[in-house]
Amino acid sequence: MALVAAAPREIGDLMDMINEDFKSRLKDKIHSIEKESSVEFVPVIVKSSSDYRSFKRTVAMVSALVSFVVLRFLHIAYPIFVEVLMVVSIAALIYGLLSIKSVLALLLPASLKHRAVQLEAQNAFFIEEVFATRDRSGVMIFVSIFEKGVFVIGDKGLQKFVKAEEWASLGQRLAADFDRSQPGETFF
Repeated sequence: MALVAAAPREIGDLMDMINEDFKSRLKDKIHSIEKESSVEFVPVIVKSSSDYRSFKRTVAMVSALVSFVVLRFLHIAYPIFVEVLMVVSIAALIYGLLSIKSVLALLLPASLKHRAVQLEAQNAFFIEEVFATRDRSGVMIFVSIFEKGVFVIGDKGLQKFVKAEEWASLGQRLAADFDRSQPGETFF
């Protein structure tokens, strides 16, 4: 399995690249490969692999706690309801800011993005039943737009013919295609 992040780009730009022409070309290419071999491809494209609610809540709560400690440290005498209102307002503001995709993308640790894409790709592998292919020769190409990640997962039947490094290389080439605004050129 390989996760490769493409260079920063607006989510809308990436969604525009995955238009009907791209989907049609992908379908045609997959059909031709499947006719010539026992490999079965399953492309999965998602806008985001997670809503990152836990991350947003945690950051908002830590911000609220820090603001409360700062208020106490400064020894500013506010009535308790004013302090509570300020702390809750700060938490709500931080959560609201993190609900803006560009802010979230900027602050979200790469390790969380990687883990979210990995989990979602593994879930998609089972949901799409890629393992139920002839000769266990399924390949899922998972693209997560928000995280700018590409995951390529091959079933165990392919491991006899193709090394894991080749899947990683395919993932890197596909991510580079998105980076050059030419999604799937490596594949087509």
